[in-house]
Amino acid sequence: MRSLKFPDVFAVIRIIKKAGISRQVRAIFAETSEETSQKEIGAKFIFLCIENLGEAQAEITEFLASIKEVSKEDIENLTLEETTELIKDFLNHPGLKSFLSSVSALMK
Repeated sequence: MRSLKFPDVFAVIRIIKKAGISRQVRAIFAETSEETSQKEIGAKFIFLCIENLGEAQAEITEFLASIKEVSKEDIENLTLEETTELIKDFLNHPGLKSFLSSVSALMK
């Protein structure tokens, strides 16, 4: 898997926007109270992401193909197990934390 680069920021922002994640996250926080636990907020966020990622399927496929340096068709033809492994690899990417911080800063 290649290093994350500046153009990848825009790809992730497009995914977030198309899936409506930023709007939904604001709604989650608007619905929370002091009694709402971080675990509850986290669970809502995870389900929200899973629920809405289908809206950005093409963008996600293109992004994964780009960072894996394969064709979009190669990504579309992965088995479920291979796709899961690819996503795990991405989540364990050494530069992911700083990359996501940059994306977050640009979206403010």
